[in-house]
Amino acid sequence: MKTMFRTRAILRIAGFIALAAVIGFSMIACGDDDFGPNLSLNGVWVIIADFEFHIEDSTGIVTKEQTTDPLLLDAVKKGYSGVGTQLYRNLKSSGHLTWTGQESFIRYNSGAPTVATGVNWRDISITMAADGKSITRTMASGSGSITFYRK
Repeated sequence: MKTMFRTRAILRIAGFIALAAVIGFSMIACGDDDFGPNLSLNGVWVIIADFEFHIEDSTGIVTKEQTTDPLLLDAVKKGYSGVGTQLYRNLKSSGHLTWTGQESFIRYNSGAPTVATGVNWRDISITMAADGKSITRTMASGSGSITFYRK
């Protein structure tokens, strides 16, 4: 009876050790972003020296915006755009190196193209380069794309 109990106890302990080893090796195999490319959208992205935004999880916030564009200047004056405003929302992974979400854009009337009247949201997709150093945002309509670079 004691031998049977010991055998079961040893098998149980061996099972726990094997499970811990599998989990440990799985964690090692998955790697850590610190040792390879950063394949997360999280971080600061730039297109030109005068415009930056920071993505954290599902949201992107403008962190630097300097412009001479009359529509954007009016939008900043009215609080529709500028540092601290939300640029992206509802960002979620849609596959390997791809995300979907929404991007804000400044509304205006065609008769007054330099007067901001509000903000709308449009559906977009984002594709990241394999090295994690750039992303390309494409409007869902397919009508335009732009590439940003990790800062």
